[in-house]
Amino acid sequence: MAAGAAAAAVPPEPASVLEYDVKAAFLYNFAKFVEWPPEGPGGQGEPLNLCIFGEDPFGSRLDDLVGGERIEGRRIAVRRIRRSSELRSCHIVFLSRAERRRVPEAVAALRGRDVLTVGESEGFADAGGIIQLFVEANKVRFAVNLDALERTRLKVSSKLLRVARVVRPEGKSGGG
Repeated sequence: MAAGAAAAAVPPEPASVLEYDVKAAFLYNFAKFVEWPPEGPGGQGEPLNLCIFGEDPFGSRLDDLVGGERIEGRRIAVRRIRRSSELRSCHIVFLSRAERRRVPEAVAALRGRDVLTVGESEGFADAGGIIQLFVEANKVRFAVNLDALERTRLKVSSKLLRVARVVRPEGKSGGG
């Protein structure tokens, strides 16, 4: 089921700082490879909201990386969200491993919404998240849950899917 996996090297020490620099870059780059429906949250003239749900492992790294950046003319806004009711205004939602118990809550709150969910806890994709970040052989890699993606109207570039580990936790067979 794996179709290769994109990777960025993560030196062993200090793992948390460098790992989250790499993960911040992944989040920013995911936004470049996803197309949201025009009638989604905020509309085309509004910012693309990249939300951190719960604990924020990035500190200022993510804000520094995306500050002033635009994707298809839209400014990127980093938001910190504490309640699942606030997730509806997000385009991308990141859940750290510290929020693993809240994954079902976030997935349920976003059901039927065109929001890219990204998490790093083990089993995130199996629990209904769209992209799961993980470290393997000192490199950050990612898996894409095609079943969860297909429940949205998000259009993900084939370039992104080519470098992902593709998973189908609901057991659907791949088409061709």
